[in-house]
Amino acid sequence: MNIRDRWTIGALLVIAIAALSLRLSSYATVFYQGSIRFLEPDAYYHMRRITHAAENFPDIILSDSYINYPYGFEIGWPPLFDQMIAAFSWMLGLGNPGVRLIEIVGAASPVIIGVLMIIPAFFIGKLLFERTEYGLGVALFTAILPAHVLVSLFGFVDHHVFETFLLSLMVLVYLLMVSRPKWLYHLGAIQAFL
Repeated sequence: MNIRDRWTIGALLVIAIAALSLRLSSYATVFYQGSIRFLEPDAYYHMRRITHAAENFPDIILSDSYINYPYGFEIGWPPLFDQMIAAFSWMLGLGNPGVRLIEIVGAASPVIIGVLMIIPAFFIGKLLFERTEYGLGVALFTAILPAHVLVSLFGFVDHHVFETFLLSLMVLVYLLMVSRPKWLYHLGAIQAFL
């Protein structure tokens, strides 16, 4: 590893620490007098689905009888975000997670996803502008962007941060395929086997 690579990794670590500190600014608000208070109303509903899924893994609520009683309501958003957090809680709880563990994992998940977002942002910037410095600039911009910080705050358990993360991964894969035509050939070969 040369000095330039070490400098880049060091800069990414500093950016990740800045991103983490911004996203943990709501920690004292969430952990209040021994209880966990989530930051917005949708977080409570996500946590209801996550708690149910973690306690009854891999089952998840797809139709909720608590909404529009007595007819119920078909949940309109896909369950991947909630199922992913439930699965991680279930694994950490060794198959029997407590509610407190599920709530902590749920509250921390947006922060983890938000900090991980700087990785695809870095590579997107580097690929688009063909310079490492621009990649670091895009990563820094993502780390401090107020709209992204808001949806990835500790305790803001909502699927929006996961959507932006998945979108950035899709953009990165697209850019890699366009900038390296051999990827398209390999993708075609993979599709031939499917």
